[in-house]
Amino acid sequence: MDQVTLCLTIGRRPELLKQTLGSLFCHHKFQHVIAINDFRDEPTNNMFKELCPDGHLISIDKQLGHHAAVDYMYQQVKTPYVFHCEDDWHFDQPIDF
Repeated sequence: MDQVTLCLTIGRRPELLKQTLGSLFCHHKFQHVIAINDFRDEPTNNMFKELCPDGHLISIDKQLGHHAAVDYMYQQVKTPYVFHCEDDWHFDQPIDF
């Protein structure tokens, strides 16, 4: 999985983020994880840091809006592939990358 960056849009839903990453991480491990919190709330930032201590959290000074936030996050990706998910997804089986 070193060729894939997990990219997440997160914010205001730390418990859903915990469920999403828990369900994903039981099937896959990612060497590269980037998240952007366009809402800049600390509970969600803290949850991300707890679950992804080596992940890169982007939290900027002003709200960009969803699409601009995704574009900004993707500029940080250094791998050839991206797996994008939101903070309210559930994974009940492995993904065939």
